[in-house]
Amino acid sequence: MMTCDECLEQLFELIEREAEEPEVVREILARCPECRALFDEMKAALADVSRLPMEEPPSDIDELVLQAARERSTRVAACRSLSCPRSKPCGPT
Repeated sequence: MMTCDECLEQLFELIEREAEEPEVVREILARCPECRALFDEMKAALADVSRLPMEEPPSDIDELVLQAARERSTRVAACRSLSCPRSKPCGPT
C-alpha cells in the first residue's frame, strides 16, 4: 500500500499524466484530505504559472552562463590550492 509520502512524490507526475501508479494515487487523494489539499494547491499553482507570459532569454545568455562558470571554476581552483586564505569565506566576490 502506498503511503502519503509516496503519494506526494507522485502528485506532479499525476498532473502531467506520468504517474507510475495513478489509480493508487487517486485512491489516496480520495481518502486523505491533506494529500488532496496539496494536490489542489499544486494544480492551482501550475495553472497560475501557465498564464504567465513567456519571456525570451537574452541572446547572449549562453556566453554569460559560460563566462560565469569559468569565473567560478577559477575561484574554486584557487580555494583548493594552497593559496586560499582559509580565514575568509570562499565563493563569489
